Amino acid sequence: MTEKGFERQMQIYLDNNSLGKLALELCGASFDDSLQKAREKIAALLGAKSSEEIIFTSSGSESNRVAILSFIKAASQKKHIVATPIEHNSVRRILGFLSKKGFDISFVEISSEGLIDIERLKKSLRKDTLLVLIIAADAETGITLPVNEIASVVKNYSDAFFYTDAAMALGKIPFAVKDAQIDALGVSGHKIHGPKGIGALYVRKDLLKFFRKVKFSSVKASAFGKAAELSMDFSQVEKIKKMRDELEKQIAEKLPEAKILFRKSARLPNTSVICFPSMNGELIISKLSKYGIVTSTSAVCYLKEHKPSPSFLAMNVAYSDVIGSVRFSLSRYNTEEEIMFVVEKLGEAIKELKVVSGTV
Repeated sequence: MTEKGFERQMQIYLDNNSLGKLALELCGASFDDSLQKAREKIAALLGAKSSEEIIFTSSGSESNRVAILSFIKAASQKKHIVATPIEHNSVRRILGFLSKKGFDISFVEISSEGLIDIERLKKSLRKDTLLVLIIAADAETGITLPVNEIASVVKNYSDAFFYTDAAMALGKIPFAVKDAQIDALGVSGHKIHGPKGIGALYVRKDLLKFFRKVKFSSVKASAFGKAAELSMDFSQVEKIKKMRDELEKQIAEKLPEAKILFRKSARLPNTSVICFPSMNGELIISKLSKYGIVTSTSAVCYLKEHKPSPSFLAMNVAYSDVIGSVRFSLSRYNTEEEIMFVVEKLGEAIKELKVVSGTV
């Protein structure tokens, strides 16, 4: 195919952390699997002991909400919650509401390398600590946290419940919740190329009595199960990581002004945040979109308010780096040919913007 044909016919989707592209295997398919089969597939992907420990919800955000409120129900006499400042918006909103209702919320800092201070975490735990919330992976930066290790610390130094929002990590990092000290874990269908509008919770069996059932689409739940089954092939993750690393290698070689943020941190294998400090990420994205390349800034909604997102703020990323950042989030449906095309067009976009700004 000629380059013009490639440009005209292809959309290169590199914004999977925002919304995972629907799996090709699900397009036009009918879903007649029972809910039990869907639970079994999700339980297998999470490494749970039993499919009974899987509860469906209508979204990842609802999974977070149901989990937090259920733990409050389980230990209503306690009023202290520990979390990180990089939790998902849905979690931060709930915590903000709870703080107005008399709950004491403690935030454990995240370093510029994306590390959590375990000693500070220990010191934050109290007799009245109800719940510790630690996100497994941050969509904006790609940073991952060692939730199994953190859960063990929480259980060894307190009687608190432990919950992790694993929506972004699902299908990219292997889980074995049966061997971990995680009380509950939330996930979302569209983050692993399933449909929007479906989520799930893993809940340790002895805690299920505190968790209420919520409405959800059985058809979407069945499709979520199929997406989970497809995600069991972790060889695809290695392929994605290889493409991500090649993307970064090529950009570093051809665009020396580029900065690859969080490169030395533990991060998702599909995510790369590239920064052009003297430029505007929104303008770069706009240029790329003309070539059919779909990507995003890491924190577009916060940049409109002229401030870094909570994740970038927590990690002390300079505002000049934030505003000049572009996030590429790959999937198993991307190809090496697409990656090389993106590098080429990114170079052209940067050159055009330099000409416009008079910095060439």
